[in-house]
Amino acid sequence: FFFFNDTATTEIYTEQIVGSVRCVQETGYQRRVHGEKFLQKEVKMESKFQLAAQLIRESNLGSISDQQKLDIYSLYKQGTEGDNTTSKPGMLDFKGKAKWEAWNKQKGKSKEQAQEEYIDLALSLLPAEEVKKLEAQ
Repeated sequence: FFFFNDTATTEIYTEQIVGSVRCVQETGYQRRVHGEKFLQKEVKMESKFQLAAQLIRESNLGSISDQQKLDIYSLYKQGTEGDNTTSKPGMLDFKGKAKWEAWNKQKGKSKEQAQEEYIDLALSLLPAEEVKKLEAQ
């Protein structure tokens, strides 16, 4: 057994080596990992997430709604920092409060899941030429 600390919760995983396949028992289901492919997938997703964030920062997305901006912000924060542990801004800080609440709604979502959702949202918001860059990753 080994312990995995994921921000606020601790889960126990059992690990068993079977030939070249590592089977990880995770709270009720198994995920099969073949050698380095799992690590390569994680690195590839992280680099795609970073590219999506860069493209979003560099693009002129003035036509998107405030809700879409909050979704982008909250998924980025959840994908990079995890659950919101900051104190809620004061009631007169409307922008800070909206951002805090949007991020707080993502609580409990894994960083990987937030990164995948961020990439999907970026694909729907970015212009076609930027989407091609992201899909090429």
